[in-house]
Amino acid sequence: MPSQILEGIKVLELGQLIAGPFAAKTLADFGAQVIKIEPPGQGDPLRKWRLLHEGTSVWWEAQSRSKQSVCVDLRQLEGQQIVKMLAEQADVLIENFRPGTMEKWGLSWEVLHALNPRLIMLRISGYGQTGPRSQEPGFAAVAEAVAGLRYLNGEPGRAPVRAGLSLGDTIAGLHGAMGVLLALYQRDARGGQGQVIDASLYESIFNLTESLLPEYSVFGAVREPAGAALPGIAPSNAYPCHDGSYVLIAGNGDAIFQRLMHCIGRPDLAEDPSLAHNDGRVARVEEIDAAIPGRINTIVTHSKERDKMIVWTGGASDPGLYYYFEPAAGVMRLLAKPYSRIDAKALAPVESVTYKARDGLEIPAYLTLPRDREPKNLPLVIVPHGGPFARDQWIYHAEVQFLANRGYAVLQPNFRGSVGYGKAFVQKGEGQWGRGMQDDLDDGVKWLVERGTVDPKRVCIMGGSYGGYAAMWAAVRNPDIYRCAISFAGISDVEAMLRYDRRLFTATRYYRDWRSTVQGEKSFDLATVSPLKAADRIQIPLLIAHGARDKTVPVSQSRKMHEALTKANKPHEFVVYKDEGHGFENPDNFVDYLKRVEAFLNEHNPADAPLASTL
Repeated sequence: MPSQILEGIKVLELGQLIAGPFAAKTLADFGAQVIKIEPPGQGDPLRKWRLLHEGTSVWWEAQSRSKQSVCVDLRQLEGQQIVKMLAEQADVLIENFRPGTMEKWGLSWEVLHALNPRLIMLRISGYGQTGPRSQEPGFAAVAEAVAGLRYLNGEPGRAPVRAGLSLGDTIAGLHGAMGVLLALYQRDARGGQGQVIDASLYESIFNLTESLLPEYSVFGAVREPAGAALPGIAPSNAYPCHDGSYVLIAGNGDAIFQRLMHCIGRPDLAEDPSLAHNDGRVARVEEIDAAIPGRINTIVTHSKERDKMIVWTGGASDPGLYYYFEPAAGVMRLLAKPYSRIDAKALAPVESVTYKARDGLEIPAYLTLPRDREPKNLPLVIVPHGGPFARDQWIYHAEVQFLANRGYAVLQPNFRGSVGYGKAFVQKGEGQWGRGMQDDLDDGVKWLVERGTVDPKRVCIMGGSYGGYAAMWAAVRNPDIYRCAISFAGISDVEAMLRYDRRLFTATRYYRDWRSTVQGEKSFDLATVSPLKAADRIQIPLLIAHGARDKTVPVSQSRKMHEALTKANKPHEFVVYKDEGHGFENPDNFVDYLKRVEAFLNEHNPADAPLASTL
């Protein structure tokens, strides 16, 4: 019993580059013995295509695996005799030359079949061995266009698009390999003889065009370019995300569509009888596509078996809903609407943006602009996130929407060191507390000023945890940029914070790694980037708040800053919430804090005429 299904089958490969060799490679993968004929000199041109390893293409290495190579000049009589000799012993011969080339060399089907009646010959060309275009050279890029694929893949009104791979070649190779397998079955299982398989690039692609031809035949319909969408199927498209990426959604099954609509908070579409089946959805595809962007769906918690889940769905301009979800049963029902009193129409749109830092690094960020305001010369509150090796996400932030509702533009930079943008981006933040990280914040302000979006004389900074540190440090470092600063649970003494952090680590080496991440070079004095040590240099007013029960950043970090500011006679406000930790759990405390923020900003960084408070 052979270990592989094609063991004992001998294949002679005369093709070059892609289509023929790919067919032979496919047969070799299933146990066939493949002898590859290569021309004198450099051999198959594929040996020098794309990336080379030790002088040879890695693509060629992959496509020629499990093959044996022989150098033969097919233009010479001696070479042709060698091929005839090998063909007499072969089960399959594969070639992908221009039609007529094998005949010119005396290696026609008739000649080879006479030598070996059991021989199966696979011939791959651009347009087939016969017909008006048979003598034209065949290239995958052209064949894909002739078959209509490049036209379909293009965006409406733009140039046709080809795939970044040689689809025409590989698909023709697969069709050819399938033809060889059928011919082997006909020969060996049904007592037949060898035969010719005529495969072409364009016909192989055309075979994949599904209903295009019958639709044209019956309706006269010509499928137009649709980019990433699949016309006639809904929803099926690439939908833009707010971080600049795309999500591919194919919710085209009836039950899947219903679950998808529930998941994104549109039960009205899920239960609409006119959308129960694909034909109804296609008629309203624009409405469905418009409903999908703008939401993030997150599994909040789940059972041990993962058969029951709590799912949150929402977005930066949507406080969100909670659903109970049973995947196996397809059950999804609304569980809670925690922000039912918030009018979604009052929420500001949030845009994913990028800007260049002074060293050229691209900094991703989220920009929220107040509704019903011209985006020019707006007051700005820049809000750096905590961590700092964390990131802001495109989700609902109550403070951000509160500020936007009061007439402020809000920028949330994912400065260097933020996660989610690759290891290199994180590493650029190591040792950059108060330095490169702070530069990224200042450069965000500069970018908005240069765009004309922000009034350079009305900029404030506000943050929590590391963001609170950044706010206090900005008050020291850049009073020329910021008019005021707001810190919640911020770090004022970096060295003291690192000593406090030591308790969190189970091994000394882990603490050393964390200290190195924050400090950078060992010789760097963290006091030089600690707001506490420079309180006497502060020239702008501060609002400092902290939870008394904070176990992440102890309240002493803010108390000592308050004491230093008081001693230096610097303008500031200080409040401690006795029953809070590293964030707000008591809604009354949170409301009190936002009222203090609003009053502080009205005094030190006033917005234009206030909007009606709806949040």
